[in-house]
Amino acid sequence: MLVAFGLAVLLAELLVAVLGCGGTTDVDHPAPVGGFTIAEAHRATQQHRECSPRECECVREAWRTLVLAGRCAPTGELHRMLYG
Repeated sequence: MLVAFGLAVLLAELLVAVLGCGGTTDVDHPAPVGGFTIAEAHRATQQHRECSPRECECVREAWRTLVLAGRCAPTGELHRMLYG
């Protein structure tokens, strides 16, 4: 059981290193300068699923792209985060 837990921790650390996102608010996750394509926005929301749109520029811009493309409808809270 302890070995399985250790492997899970190592896997989580590897995913954070590969995806560049650990859900922390002190890491800078800038959005791309030219914006996202719809496919890139989907990928970014998956890779940054632990991030809040409040703290993560990347996931905020990804959600904005998906909302503007009509791919999802924001909740009231997400709408306030995206549009003030």
